[in-house]
Amino acid sequence: RHCRFEPLSLSDDDLPDAWRIIDLGSTNGTFVNDRSAPAAVLTHGDRVQFGRNICKFLAGGHVESAYYEEIHRLVTTDGLTGLSNRRSFEEALGREFHRAQRYRRPLAVIMLDIDHFKRLNDTLGHLAGDAGLRQLGALIRGNVRRDDSVGRLGGEEFAILLPEIDHAGAMRVADKIRELVRDTPFQYEGTPTPITVSAGVATLREQDAAPLDLLGRADELLFAAKRAGRDQVRG
Repeated sequence: RHCRFEPLSLSDDDLPDAWRIIDLGSTNGTFVNDRSAPAAVLTHGDRVQFGRNICKFLAGGHVESAYYEEIHRLVTTDGLTGLSNRRSFEEALGREFHRAQRYRRPLAVIMLDIDHFKRLNDTLGHLAGDAGLRQLGALIRGNVRRDDSVGRLGGEEFAILLPEIDHAGAMRVADKIRELVRDTPFQYEGTPTPITVSAGVATLREQDAAPLDLLGRADELLFAAKRAGRDQVRG
């Protein structure tokens, strides 16, 4: 632990009026704008250095803060569905993978794919396909826990990251979503567009060496579900 950021006071809307940084007795010290700072009140634009890390402090509500928040959203979010994109999802997977390994906790990944998605695009057009992807993304996000990560990995392929869920629990989640998709009246411009999904469920194993081992196994099980006839879950 090198240093700590803490609020000085809270205003009526429960937002900090100001922040300060406090060095925690670090070997190399903490610096603000190239000056040693055992403790310092921060102002917008201050350059903070601890160890080899250099950060810029942006005060909340400032237009520059909003700019960087929007850049972060664009980099990490799928523009069509509003879910995490592949890069953001894989980063979340990496964090949860190492945490689960360290503390020997369960972790599961569900991979889902829309059945016969090309047929939907060819029949009703790509705008109908996009509408189906958006509706499916909203349905998945609305039926998992707040701490679960949902991502669109590309095309019609989605993934759900389920921390603290064992294999049986993940299978129940996947099958619940599969049934919800099958029973949901997806529509495009008043035209019903029935959709089904296939899913693969993988849970963390001791021999898994990397996060993508878990994701790859879920992907293999997804294709096994599609080969077996679609609209089903394999795990």
